[in-house]
Amino acid sequence: MQIELLTSRTAHEKLEDLIELLRDAVDSGASVGFLPPLSRDAASDYWRSIFADLDAGYRLLLGAINGPKLVGSVQLELARKPNASHRAEVQRLLVLRSARRQGIGERLMRRLHELAGHH
Repeated sequence: MQIELLTSRTAHEKLEDLIELLRDAVDSGASVGFLPPLSRDAASDYWRSIFADLDAGYRLLLGAINGPKLVGSVQLELARKPNASHRAEVQRLLVLRSARRQGIGERLMRRLHELAGHH
């Protein structure tokens, strides 16, 4: 398993996995801003909005990749105001139900913490 910093291009390549990840989380009761059942189109629209933030430099997206499949993700939203450049917000730590209890969330958070110090 690898923890990778995703660009909008690499995230777009994993769009189907990201959609499945978000829908799996929402359908299992995660409180991440959506109500079940989450449609594929709504999940796709959400991730496409995230890609725009990645391109603009306002967000970091980490993916946990096991073989060819993305099984987890976490985001760091970077502050947009000049007087808040020392702040960021961790958002939507997600791990597929089938991949939980393996330390994936912890690995994602450790790597995010490392990257946050550089931004």
